[in-house]
Amino acid sequence: MINKFTGAFVFAFLLLISGCANNAPVKQPNGVYLTGSAIAALDRAKADVDKARQQDALWTTALKELNAAESAATRGDSTAVISHAHEASALAKLGIAQLSLPSTEPFK
Repeated sequence: MINKFTGAFVFAFLLLISGCANNAPVKQPNGVYLTGSAIAALDRAKADVDKARQQDALWTTALKELNAAESAATRGDSTAVISHAHEASALAKLGIAQLSLPSTEPFK
């Protein structure tokens, strides 16, 4: 009976640690804390927006979402950072994908 309890406890503890490893708060230079997931999402969003900008495919809504993510990062709001950063990335990717669609120039 003790072995089953010990095994279950160790398993639950390891599961808890592995789930929190990427979400451990990390102190930023401005003194606020962000989770690892928020930092990764913000970095990915910045890269996606930069890529869209380089290809002249940046939508203003993607830039607004990136700005909102950066603003949330200064407040230490990891949940908002992740939400806005994911939206910025998605919109930047859609802007790039739009480049492959036919032009509307002939209709003008």
